[in-house]
Amino acid sequence: MREIIDKVLDTEQKAEALLKEAREKAALLRNEEERKGADKIKDAKDKAQQILQDKTTMAREKASEDFSRAMVEAEIKQKTLFEENQEAAKNIISDVLKIITVPEFRKD
Repeated sequence: MREIIDKVLDTEQKAEALLKEAREKAALLRNEEERKGADKIKDAKDKAQQILQDKTTMAREKASEDFSRAMVEAEIKQKTLFEENQEAAKNIISDVLKIITVPEFRKD
């Protein structure tokens, strides 16, 4: 009888040791998988950040190009408008000068 009890106790101890070892291995595996998952998340965040930075840089460059193009177009339009209306402006200035410089009795 004593021999059976000793075998049962021995078997229980072996089972406990195996369970402890299995728990430790499971904890190590879980920790390793969590680390791998965290690394993948960090890599994904880094890639997303780089993509965002690239898109932002491209958008700024495009906005700068669009602004430069718009400024050139505005300057061209302004110059064209000035040239097209230069003769009318000269006539208005001449009329104003006549009004100012010619006495009232000579205006007819």
